[in-house]
Amino acid sequence: MITKKLQQVWAFVLALVLMLVALSGGLLTTRFAHAEENAQAQSVTVNFDFDSLAGKGNFADHVWVYQWENSGNFTTSAQRISKDKKYVTIKPLGAETTVNFIVYIGNFKGSNIDVWNRFSNGELAQTDDINATPGSSYNVTYDNLHKDAQHLPRPLADNAIYTPTFDVPSEVEQGQTFSLPAPKFVSLNGVELTSPANGVAKFEIISNTNGLNATIDTNGIVTIHPDYTITQGTHTVSIKVTYKDGTFDTVGINFPIVAAKIMELIYGPHPISVEQGKTVTVTANAKLENLLVNMPQGSMFSLTSAPHSAIKINPTTGEITVAPAIDAQTGTYKLHVKATYKGNLIAQGDAIVIITPQEESSASPSAAWRFSYDKLTVTQNETQSVDVTASLFGKKTSLPHDITFSTGENTHKWVTVDSKTGTVTAKPDEFVAAQDYTFKMVVTHLDDTVTLAPVTITVTKAPAGDLDTTAWKFSYNKLTVAQNESQSVNVTASLFGKKSSLPAGITFTPGTDMPSWITVDPKTGKVTATPDEYVAAQDHTFTVAVTHLNGEVTTVPVKITITKADNAPELKSQLWKLSYADTTVQQLKSASVDLTATLFGKERALPRAVTFAKGADMPSWITVDPKTGEVTANPDEYVAAQDYEFTVVVTHLDGEVTTVPVKITITKADNAPELKSQLWKLSYADTTVQQLKSASVDLTATLFGKERALPRAVTFAKGADMPSWVMVDEKTGTITVKPSEYVELKDYVFHVVVTHLDGKTEKVAVKIKVIEADPETTYPLTPLKPGKHTIPALELTPAQPNAKPQAPKPVETPSTGLAKTGISLTGLAGLALISTLTGATIARRRHAN
Repeated sequence: MITKKLQQVWAFVLALVLMLVALSGGLLTTRFAHAEENAQAQSVTVNFDFDSLAGKGNFADHVWVYQWENSGNFTTSAQRISKDKKYVTIKPLGAETTVNFIVYIGNFKGSNIDVWNRFSNGELAQTDDINATPGSSYNVTYDNLHKDAQHLPRPLADNAIYTPTFDVPSEVEQGQTFSLPAPKFVSLNGVELTSPANGVAKFEIISNTNGLNATIDTNGIVTIHPDYTITQGTHTVSIKVTYKDGTFDTVGINFPIVAAKIMELIYGPHPISVEQGKTVTVTANAKLENLLVNMPQGSMFSLTSAPHSAIKINPTTGEITVAPAIDAQTGTYKLHVKATYKGNLIAQGDAIVIITPQEESSASPSAAWRFSYDKLTVTQNETQSVDVTASLFGKKTSLPHDITFSTGENTHKWVTVDSKTGTVTAKPDEFVAAQDYTFKMVVTHLDDTVTLAPVTITVTKAPAGDLDTTAWKFSYNKLTVAQNESQSVNVTASLFGKKSSLPAGITFTPGTDMPSWITVDPKTGKVTATPDEYVAAQDHTFTVAVTHLNGEVTTVPVKITITKADNAPELKSQLWKLSYADTTVQQLKSASVDLTATLFGKERALPRAVTFAKGADMPSWITVDPKTGEVTANPDEYVAAQDYEFTVVVTHLDGEVTTVPVKITITKADNAPELKSQLWKLSYADTTVQQLKSASVDLTATLFGKERALPRAVTFAKGADMPSWVMVDEKTGTITVKPSEYVELKDYVFHVVVTHLDGKTEKVAVKIKVIEADPETTYPLTPLKPGKHTIPALELTPAQPNAKPQAPKPVETPSTGLAKTGISLTGLAGLALISTLTGATIARRRHAN
């Protein structure tokens, strides 16, 4: 009875234990799989090349890895490498830090290995003992299955195990900062790691586009800050990833760079209202997509036009300062501001400036006073005065106490004012133009309030002063202006060596040589230069045309020096487009054609350091000005009447040499002679050529003893005596010879058939001497010794350049499939044992009964 109960208890306990084992096996299967992924650094990966077993029976079903422990419990373990999975991972046994194993063909029974012989011979199909460091990987082939050190497989280099992969970058705007996360490292088994199993990799940038400003930190995070000047498109950064074992991978990351959005410049308050005699400064703020942003360091600001002399802009900060004088012109002025960075537009905006009259405070006693002058007429070389009239509340009165008078800033020297009485005195000499003038006298009150009192003065001509305006001499001081800025210079007038005001009635206009970036005030003659960044930084000389009262026109030179702006682009040679207009000239006459230079589609003057020279194809009847590039043709009566195309050689500031074509059509002069065929003397120079080599000889044509170009309609052809190894250019007559090694060594005389314009033909002889080719020296001079055939220790299949071994693809086995359902093989075995015990118990009961 006791035995029966013990059996029942034992069966129950055993069944419970087996059920727990089964459940734990199913629940922990996924955890073990995850642990295997995280344990790459503690494992050794063994890959087997099953293609190397082709034609070797069932060897592919019997590939095993056997490992053992050299200390402690001396445990052993074996795993079969399936031809589907193609690899296994093994860890150190016990407390050991390395893995000891072999790879073999055979079986594993219990704790014993059964190693088969190699196919078709008696040698065991196994590797020699391998001691591996965790984190390493081995590729094993059938050729490694020899029990000797010579065939022992070697651990793979880190760059053969891992592939660093970066995310694909999104679009990055010019001027913006963008960071790319650190790369992942994908192992041969397809496991994605944050770093290689055997240590941290090092990163460095080995190539980088200028202006991309790429950096990489120790974690592999790539950061770029592309300049505003960088070209749009894809820019590649090459990263070198160096592993712990010294091997490395090179990864190229393509960053798509797109145009920066144009920021909006905001000036406030809007509009900017400034009273005469006061100063207001407003700062610029930049917005991008309705958010305030900072402008890049080095941004440059400019006004597209200068509508008023009182309005200035700080080129480095963008601040607008409005400081109108007390007598400044009032009105509303619209400004357009542009901001550039290294020549590229990055922001723009508008501002409105209103200059208002000075307000008179009703609280000030001076506000009630009004001052005026009657019109004054004075003759040249005479003196006249006019007193000031003071009124208070509309009634004439004497001057208030302690007020002072002074001349306004535009008053001429021949006009003075008494500081106490306000009396204006005019004393024009004979050089003051006879015309009307209006000046403003400045009245300063006791409370420091300033008002203006205008005075009109008419200057009449002196009886003896019939001076022609052409007697005046005009000149300009030298003007210096930086690119992207504006500067002006006034004309200076003098008469008989003495400075004078401008005579009335003359007008000023730009000379024909003056470019569009210069303007001339037609009344005052003031010259204003506003060069952009593409105007050459050099000295320029232009002319201003002066039209006098009698209709005569004279010119005045003005010298302007352009200095380079800090952000001006380099005007390299490839930016210029140079051309000549087609020109036609008759024999015995002369014609010239100027060079046309354009920059970004706009006609501009070339920098003066650019030089010009005749091309090699240009004849003696054409000359080229070395400074201006002007081409002059002077054909005589013997130059063929036809179309020609020659080249002019241009040497740029950066040393680059380019050529510019020029087309010239020569027409026949009325008295030009007929250039009949018999007038031409044609000949070839004798030439010598080696077998297997090539040589050319040009035709020489002379007319009246002078070497000249033949008319282009003349044609050339091979004579009947000319062999296949001689060629003739049908247009130029150039002969090219290329004899083979079989051409006889001797002197030859052949003939070229020339067809002239008048239809006549002639034969021109050419002498060619063929000499022996150089001795052949490409074959060995002494017999080569027989080499020793060496069998390689390990036969390897050459890999493609930079190719990675194919990562093994894990394949589900029946056991892993069951694990995903929560049932393991252990659980199935437990259920089977429970069924057996239950059956045995029932049988005993029946037997006992």
